[in-house]
Amino acid sequence: MRTRLRPKQLATLYDESREKVSALHREQLLNQRFREHIRLSYQNCDGVRELFRTADVSLHEIGSVKDLDKLPVMTKDDLAAFQRARPPYGGFLGVKKNGTGRIYLTPRPLFAVWGPERIEALVRDFLRVGYPRPGDLVLISQEYHLLPGGLALTDALDLMGCIVVPAGTGQIELQVGLLRDLNPAVVFGLTSFIMALIDKSEELGYDFRRDFQVKSVFGGNERHIQKVKSVLEQKYGLAVGDTYGTADVGPVGYCCGQGDGYHYDDESCVVEIADPNTGKQLEPFELGQIVVTPFSRTYPLVRFGTGDLASYTTEPCPCGRPA
Repeated sequence: MRTRLRPKQLATLYDESREKVSALHREQLLNQRFREHIRLSYQNCDGVRELFRTADVSLHEIGSVKDLDKLPVMTKDDLAAFQRARPPYGGFLGVKKNGTGRIYLTPRPLFAVWGPERIEALVRDFLRVGYPRPGDLVLISQEYHLLPGGLALTDALDLMGCIVVPAGTGQIELQVGLLRDLNPAVVFGLTSFIMALIDKSEELGYDFRRDFQVKSVFGGNERHIQKVKSVLEQKYGLAVGDTYGTADVGPVGYCCGQGDGYHYDDESCVVEIADPNTGKQLEPFELGQIVVTPFSRTYPLVRFGTGDLASYTTEPCPCGRPA
């Protein structure tokens, strides 16, 4: 169990005033963070230096996020080749081996190393949306083996001071019993599993809204969450959290609940929407691949292509964040 952060420490992770700075100021802060990150990554990681050498690009040519498309997008196949050539981490480990956090195995399979900065990014997302809160009892119905889902959430909720029930996946009748006996306030799981949990509880004779104390759920990672969200909100009175991330790069975006789509956490990563064929950065509303450069000192991948498609907008969100 990770040591709970004190309120002042939580405040350093998330300050609402930082969320509502002007778009120009946000861009300046992002480029400042990015320059420092790319300098340290180049200094500490053979894999990063190899990316620059292969592209025939020098470090001083990458001074802002706009310069990133001078470097190639790294595919999962590319990362697999790096890990074969420089086992086990491909030359992207930015700390000493005893300084790593947890090591996961993604479906490719690829090794993924999560340091404390990725757990802090998860905490920041929860603080942004307002739940779970410190002291909440939380049921985690996600995998606890090899993939980061359950353990990463547990690490983040430990930091926040929540009480975690590590239910994992499956055993749906048992989990209905946990809802009844322990009265969790929040449930994490795939959206389809959350709906299956509700359906099973009703099949067993419970009224989910009346008999249980669940106030919010976190789903995500499934395309149909928007279709299910209105059912969860209107029929069951639940607040519905939704996040985007991958096992390779960690948490990337979160849904504020007021606008469409996701905000990306520019304190923990750079996100580009890039042409899948050329790797060039695209304009607003153009469909392209989500490419992520996580601000991770532990495992600093550069321009990692997730394989997922999206577009972006620079229009302000109703929540007050400018983009």
